[in-house]
Amino acid sequence: MRFARPSLSTTALSSAALVSLLLAGCGSGDDTPEGWTMIDDESSGIAVAMPENVDPQEQEAPTSDGGTMTTRSYFVVREGVEMGFNVLDLDGGTYDLEAGLEGTAAAIEGEIASREPITVDGYDGVEAEVIFQDDFVAVFQLILLDDHVLQPMVSTEQDNRSTGDEYFSQLVDSIDLG
Repeated sequence: MRFARPSLSTTALSSAALVSLLLAGCGSGDDTPEGWTMIDDESSGIAVAMPENVDPQEQEAPTSDGGTMTTRSYFVVREGVEMGFNVLDLDGGTYDLEAGLEGTAAAIEGEIASREPITVDGYDGVEAEVIFQDDFVAVFQLILLDDHVLQPMVSTEQDNRSTGDEYFSQLVDSIDLG
């Protein structure tokens, strides 16, 4: 999947992230950046601050075992940074964090530059950086909750990395797992 330059496609990034979710530290939720609003994913109870209100893009997507899973994506673009989060409903199914990480990289035709195991409020996860199209970077977490996977994510050009990192910190610091 390729992104158009110079702007990114919110549909492309959320779709790429969605593919990774199917293949496969946050903060305490009390740090909402000034001027941002908490976006509640009603089905999971998860809330994440975003710079503007955004409605979920919901999909029923096929799984590798022939079933389907519901996914919701919340993404916006600001200052050349595509940011947001995905929520995957496991509906009693299992999820492999490593497969999700590999799936994200494959979906955006990128290379994993770094990965680090994380624990968020007792839940296992991974934080990773993927380089794609030579000059773009995606930074994200995959957090395996009881019956959901949460994926906060930003993507931007390498020369806009500091802005992307700032937005990523604001996203993950604001997460409320419900």
